[in-house]
Amino acid sequence: MKLFAASLAFAALGACTPQPAADGAEAVVTAIYDPLVSSKGQTATPIDAIPMTADLKDLVIRAEAAVNDTAPVFDGDVAGNCQDCTGFTGLKIGPTAEDPGAANTHKVIEANFTIQDGQRTVYWDMAETTEGWRVDNIMSEGFNLRSIANTVIAAAPEARPEGDVAVECLGYIALEIEGMKKEKPPGDTAAFEVAFAAWRKKAESLFPQDKLESYFGSVVSVVGSMRGNQRERAIENCLTKAPAQ
Repeated sequence: MKLFAASLAFAALGACTPQPAADGAEAVVTAIYDPLVSSKGQTATPIDAIPMTADLKDLVIRAEAAVNDTAPVFDGDVAGNCQDCTGFTGLKIGPTAEDPGAANTHKVIEANFTIQDGQRTVYWDMAETTEGWRVDNIMSEGFNLRSIANTVIAAAPEARPEGDVAVECLGYIALEIEGMKKEKPPGDTAAFEVAFAAWRKKAESLFPQDKLESYFGSVVSVVGSMRGNQRERAIENCLTKAPAQ
């Protein structure tokens, strides 16, 4: 699963020791943080202000296009890994040790800083292009730009086989029902139960029982790791587009 692979990659990055790297990639990351540094977090870093590789830019555009509502997919500050970066201080940018076999045209730059609620680390996966060094991915705790974009695109009904859509909606709604039942007092799950039954009936018509149960378990593990805003959009989409019974 892509999200599992992303988590493993993030863990590996976290264990690395900073080593010398190209000034070009480091300079680009430093420039990205200039607005946050000068404003002490008051000026956010919109996603379209990030100098991306053509591949990453296309991925982000497709993810935004896959969302049916007007809310952006990436609505936080991707450089600060926060919704409100008030109190941004102590920025330190440096290279991160890489795979010895990695090409010189690919670097990982580490940004460490403090915001109001604590210390943060953001990893910038940089690629050298004909236009200079460009961002090819952004990773931090609970955030992986490529993984989120791919997940949003994959969740769009028009981009997935109907069986995959049905099982993913089962996963989203099951987790939401479970969470609502744990609330005090418990939330009203009636509408979610109806949608779950509809998607379950759809899924059962498309998969053998044993395959459906296995697939459902895998999906629950993946969608449960998604950030709140992406998960909320997916749940809303699954409720509004549940099959008629």
